Amino acid sequence: TDDTAATVQAFAKGRAWVRLIDQPLNRGKGAAIRHGVAAARGRYVFFMDADLSVPPEEIAGALEAMSRNGHPFLIGSRKVPGAQIERRQPRLRESMGRVFTCLARVVLVPQVVDFTCGFKGFRSDTARLLFRLQRLDDWAFDAEIIYLAWRLGVPLYQHPVRWRHEGN
Repeated sequence: TDDTAATVQAFAKGRAWVRLIDQPLNRGKGAAIRHGVAAARGRYVFFMDADLSVPPEEIAGALEAMSRNGHPFLIGSRKVPGAQIERRQPRLRESMGRVFTCLARVVLVPQVVDFTCGFKGFRSDTARLLFRLQRLDDWAFDAEIIYLAWRLGVPLYQHPVRWRHEGN
């Protein structure tokens, strides 16, 4: 119901590596990403929030880090050295994210410091494996993906990103 499809279509113009994969029934962000991963054709698969709070230019550095070091799973992070936050979220939203991350670190994967950044990258084989196992369709799906990777022994690389709050 928002302008996500139009935003993606506008961004995709002139970028053959970006495609809009339409999902007629809204089943949640997790289901949409799972659907997109299943349709992906590249050697690497990235997803990012449609508000582009992590600018698309960040893909180049992330891809370079992945290919240079063989990282199968990259987690964009606003909380590791080198990250830049250009505009913070509203205080309440930031606090809720901090509480979720704290709980997720206790319950799921202690070493991950930013579960909620909407920028993730995968080698395609890793993405396909993790998203075949993924079951959550809502906003918490990426915490599940991180947990699944950790349980399967997939190395998790936390990559610093440039981030700017967009929207309300």
